[in-house]
Amino acid sequence: MQRTGVRQAAVVWSRELVLLAVAVFMLRFGEGMTGGVRANFFVDTLGLTGGQVLWLEGAREVPGLLLIVIAAFLTQLPLAKRGGYALLLMGLGFMAHALVRSYLALMLISVLASLGNHIWMPLSPALGLSLATRETSGRVLGRLASVGALASIVGMGALTLVSWLASDVPLGSYYGIGGGLMVVAAVVVLRMPDSVGATEREQPRMLLNARYWL
Repeated sequence: MQRTGVRQAAVVWSRELVLLAVAVFMLRFGEGMTGGVRANFFVDTLGLTGGQVLWLEGAREVPGLLLIVIAAFLTQLPLAKRGGYALLLMGLGFMAHALVRSYLALMLISVLASLGNHIWMPLSPALGLSLATRETSGRVLGRLASVGALASIVGMGALTLVSWLASDVPLGSYYGIGGGLMVVAAVVVLRMPDSVGATEREQPRMLLNARYWL
């Protein structure tokens, strides 16, 4: 019996795709570090109560509810610029956690960091798809997801190792390091050309129409 197979197109690792993979690695590495210390940082370092933590988590979801409006205002920017600025906002927000001393300031910077995260989440696969062909799109997204998963594991492993070797390191320092890695990811994405993800069709403008209900 003759076997027949389907030859899969090879993924071409262009400069832009490598930059995106590096940015994803830096971002998820930073998220692995900050996510690993978040609960202890809130309770042990800042002394938050359970209720305060719940309110904080709720406030972090507000940007997600407003995402469609926020995205509409950003459609005129190139895809890479939107992604880079989102990562920059996210990174600066996480870095500011190391300096915060009040609950109100913590809630403010948490919302700002969450805003950057919510803007970035749909842009990441969009950038990946724009750098792939129809035949390789699935594998490109899969490999970027694998890079992110590996980086998250490495980030948590680095956190565990440093905590074991130097237990006196302040928990806020991990936010500074993790946020700094996100800023590096932002710089990497901003180095991508504006042509990435660009289309010949003009982006529609957002129109606000007044409606009157009887």
